[in-house]
Amino acid sequence: MDFSGFKSKKGFTLAEMIVVMFIFSLLSVVIAGIFVQFFNTENRSFISQKLSSDMRFTLEMIAREVRMGNIDYRVTGYYGGTVPKPTDTLAILDANGDQILFGLAGADCQTTSDCYVFVRRGGVDYRVTPDDLAVNQLIFYVSPVVDPFTLQADGHYLAEDQPRVLVVLEEKDAKTGEISLKMQTAVSSKIYQR
Repeated sequence: MDFSGFKSKKGFTLAEMIVVMFIFSLLSVVIAGIFVQFFNTENRSFISQKLSSDMRFTLEMIAREVRMGNIDYRVTGYYGGTVPKPTDTLAILDANGDQILFGLAGADCQTTSDCYVFVRRGGVDYRVTPDDLAVNQLIFYVSPVVDPFTLQADGHYLAEDQPRVLVVLEEKDAKTGEISLKMQTAVSSKIYQR
């Protein structure tokens, strides 16, 4: 038998196998890094969207109460009928004359993630923001700072402006604390009592 027509077939050498495995490993690490980065970006996007959605809900709840009610200038904390500028609580009288109070509750809001927005109706506090989001800041700027509907003895009012409120809200993700958003809205009361 003549085996001269057959060429000898060589296999891969050890060096070639190591080079191929190194290239394959390098590509695997790069592709895995891309997937990890994609999922991290997707997660950050989801958390930002959740923060934004929750903040819009909270701000709209406060804005609705301001629109349909009056600023309660006689609440404790607004000493002498003057609202501090800024203030961390907002007192509103609804159409029935019942007080609604917005503010922060929980631990120290600057160092922990245990702060949340509450609303007090009928003496009962209700949590507005969810457990997985922490509120860093809730500030109200009320204008005018004195009741514009209180008639003085001389026949003049304390202020000539329609009551309005600027609400500033900042929240962060309570789990990581890495993602934080800040929103604000301005709203005025629709009720004019003069």
